[in-house]
Amino acid sequence: MKKRVFCIVLLLVVAAGSLAWARYDEISSITASLSFSGNVANVAGSVVPQRSGVNSSVTVRLQKWNGSGWDTKATWYGTGTTAIGATASGTKIIDGGTYRTWVTGTCGKETAHKYSAEKNY
Repeated sequence: MKKRVFCIVLLLVVAAGSLAWARYDEISSITASLSFSGNVANVAGSVVPQRSGVNSSVTVRLQKWNGSGWDTKATWYGTGTTAIGATASGTKIIDGGTYRTWVTGTCGKETAHKYSAEKNY
């Protein structure tokens, strides 16, 4: 009985992992990052296609929490057609508050979104 339960659990874990990796057909990965250097926010994002030759674009937004929603404070763009994909980054002087990076990446006809962790300054 223990072997049967173990096998079923193992099968479910493997199946869940396979579903997680098969989420996108054209996007290999998407990243979003945010860090602070003093009162300067360092923002970056990227999208990588599954294969080269696919048009890729990325939009990276620095957002600040206003108490009821997120306001976009700055936006950067990047494009690419190689296996490296597209990247965009920038800096912005900030004041106190809670910030995050919101990245929208497109490879071919597929679009994905990613948020960085929220950080307080």
